[in-house]
Amino acid sequence: MNELCGDIFNENIARPFVIMLRLRMLGLFFFALALYAWRTDNLHGAWILDDKGTVVMNPVVRGDVGWAEIWARDFWGHDSLASASSHKSWRPLCTATYRLNFWLGDGQPYW
Repeated sequence: MNELCGDIFNENIARPFVIMLRLRMLGLFFFALALYAWRTDNLHGAWILDDKGTVVMNPVVRGDVGWAEIWARDFWGHDSLASASSHKSWRPLCTATYRLNFWLGDGQPYW
């Protein structure tokens, strides 16, 4: 077995691969950092488009109801998923991040 796999674990072969991988990851990090610095002014904007319905008027996002309601209400937070008036748009992870951002920003857009 050692004869068959010996070259795979050879330092002379693996080392350039590891160096190349680290350089690519470092390049990706600096690219993401440059994008963040370039558009950082957009992170602290006002409420736009459908934000009023999805964030400002959403009782789940505002914290008027408990966290468990994320699993029971639609994306807009007003209707139960079982209700006939609900359009069945259910995005619990998105709603949870909205609630976290609403809390961090003390009612204002945080990100």
